[in-house]
Amino acid sequence: MQDFGVDTCIEIHQPEELFRSLSKALEKYALFGALSTCQYEDRGGSIEVQAKHRPQVLKPGSLKHQKEVRFVWDPLPGAKRDINAHNAFRPFNYFDPDSRLPVVPLEPIFINQSEVSKFCHILTDEEVSKLSAGG
Repeated sequence: MQDFGVDTCIEIHQPEELFRSLSKALEKYALFGALSTCQYEDRGGSIEVQAKHRPQVLKPGSLKHQKEVRFVWDPLPGAKRDINAHNAFRPFNYFDPDSRLPVVPLEPIFINQSEVSKFCHILTDEEVSKLSAGG
């Protein structure tokens, strides 16, 4: 866990059920947008890679060892956290500053979905060490 700079690791053993549970809790705020592996490329790198992937799954190349997968939900228009979903994912041209989208701050949405504990659990340090050693 030290490689990731975190103190907790969660193992998801039923990802489909976890996804369904979270989607139900988020249904008044957002619709499912994507399930994707993260794409690791340094910012300012290949425009083609950055234009064909959602910004939510782009991460710096230095983090490639994380092998992260992300669930992405798109805000519903008019919902509490509307970020102008129509324009949020349009490709932009790095060489044309006018094509960049304005930065829109997002606040977290806190949900109470206690049933998610049925689909994942917090790993102990011993379990993490075992997984890291390939066991």
